[in-house]
Amino acid sequence: MQATTKRPPMTADEARVFSHQSLSSAMAVALAKQACGCEAYHDVFTFVRWKAQGYYVMRGEHAISLPLVTLVERENEETGMVETRKIFSSSHLFCRCQVARVGYAEAGA
Repeated sequence: MQATTKRPPMTADEARVFSHQSLSSAMAVALAKQACGCEAYHDVFTFVRWKAQGYYVMRGEHAISLPLVTLVERENEETGMVETRKIFSSSHLFCRCQVARVGYAEAGA
């Protein structure tokens, strides 16, 4: 069994940068947030990324849920062939109009 190492907290600059972008995810965000005009990869982040930037999600806000499919390749020990599996999960995102800067009172509270 491998020991897991804890990653250091994400910085605010790291929270705004993405190693890859998905057109389908951007379209799903655009459809979910048509009224407010928030843009994927600019105004929409995960809870952890908002927290790294100094924001919190306001009480009662609901996340945008995006389906994720991850392809995992591993070698079959018996046959020696590489097998590809799909792992299904989801990502939960919040847009700029759902968060507030830490230290500021929540609107309407």
